[in-house]
Amino acid sequence: MTKQGLDDEELADVMNYILNSWGNQYEKQITEAQVSEIEKNKMAFKEFLKYLKKKNKSYAITYLVIVILFTIWILFLDSNSWLTQRDLDLEIEKLEYQKERLKTVIEEDQHSINQLENIDSLERFAREYYGHKKENETLFIIETKEESED
Repeated sequence: MTKQGLDDEELADVMNYILNSWGNQYEKQITEAQVSEIEKNKMAFKEFLKYLKKKNKSYAITYLVIVILFTIWILFLDSNSWLTQRDLDLEIEKLEYQKERLKTVIEEDQHSINQLENIDSLERFAREYYGHKKENETLFIIETKEESED
């Protein structure tokens, strides 16, 4: 912690005030000894890092290699990797496009259904697509060369 002109006792009082004010209810009280212990641990950690830098650069290289391997693992090899997420996003976009196309087809089909509710349109549809006829009526189907080739 950076000193703010407060000694350890005053710092403990401020921490206790924050932990027990504004609706906070911290069960334990921070003591002056705990504050000084935090500062000692922080200093010890800084000293340890300095020692590592001076003593052996291989630790830094080892940590760097581990970070690089971890990054490669997360980006490319993991089941939730960036590549997998990108593929899933592309699939979602494709499915959304397909959904929009199907909505258009549904609207066209709904329009056709609405037209077939009219008896005249239904009769015309049955004549054109299924060859139905009325009583006492003769039906002639004329095929052209273009239609017979398909």
